[in-house]
Amino acid sequence: MPTFTPGDVYTNVPLTQAAIKLFQSGEGFVARKAAPRMPVKKLSGTYYKWKQGDLNRNEMVVRGYNSPTPIAAFGKETAMFEINARSLGYNLNDWLKRASDVAIDPSQIIPQLLAYKASLSLELLFSAFAFADTTWFRVVTGVSSGAAPARTTATGTRIHFSDANTDPIKAIREERNDIELATGWKGDAIIFGADLFEAVAMHPLVRATLTNGANPILRDAPANESEIARLCGVKWVGVASAIYNTALEGETATNSRIVPSDGMLLYRRFPAMQGEAASAVADDAGVFNPEAPCAMARAQWEEAVGNTEGFRLRSIRDEDAGPGGSQKTVCDSAHDFTLVNSKMGVLFKTMLP
Repeated sequence: MPTFTPGDVYTNVPLTQAAIKLFQSGEGFVARKAAPRMPVKKLSGTYYKWKQGDLNRNEMVVRGYNSPTPIAAFGKETAMFEINARSLGYNLNDWLKRASDVAIDPSQIIPQLLAYKASLSLELLFSAFAFADTTWFRVVTGVSSGAAPARTTATGTRIHFSDANTDPIKAIREERNDIELATGWKGDAIIFGADLFEAVAMHPLVRATLTNGANPILRDAPANESEIARLCGVKWVGVASAIYNTALEGETATNSRIVPSDGMLLYRRFPAMQGEAASAVADDAGVFNPEAPCAMARAQWEEAVGNTEGFRLRSIRDEDAGPGGSQKTVCDSAHDFTLVNSKMGVLFKTMLP
């Protein structure tokens, strides 16, 4: 594990300030925006789900003047949720802290680094959940030819979205309508893998559609997130471009996209519930509202971490650790993703050749 040493703390200030920028941009992280927060009271348990098939069945019948009232048949079922507590810490010796330059003050950098590591962990957790074949009822796979959408079934194929002769917007809108057919609610959000978003944004049909005028021509600029959201009829589009290093400590870094770059998730996210406290996260999905169904939620034990973000940074003194004692900073997280309705999401895989 790398540590701060006396040789580290006397450094060139401008280079130090530049090195801090090695933290990657937060724009590519989508996990904290993707799903509403579901406050829970413990680490694991069950919750109720109404059987949607029962809710959408017409049971009203013609009734005779003296006949008994027909009895509605609808029920509920239970689903499991589980939160795995995760933590990461770092010991900072007091003498090293006193010897450090202001620009590289470890007491300031260490909490930032731990919070960044926690965000990286959450993004990986989200990708493993939301981009798994087994999470959603329907999975669409990209092919070069011979597409068989097989709409409303569990699996289907569609032509790669990079193909100039296919219409990715039409395909997305069809799947969005099929979510409504299965659940009564349209899909209202899309999370693109980084490369797939660029392919759709640069697609000639997409750029031609966005060109105004009686004689439209292919515009030079690619589509942006808000334009693609408008064309697809959804409220929010996110691009998951965050990376992580898959190599072990001491090895040459091997970076990979956290979310599959050629994948996409079309799903029901739903707007934030009115009257809730604002989150520090831009485009936050708000708090889970049972009256506005969604595909998934981020269950988090807010009482454990003391806030609505799912993370907590705390400081612990250890007077016996090194000369002068040490201050240990620990980052805890208590959240996990849980499925609400598998039919409210469609996973697209390998949509690029």
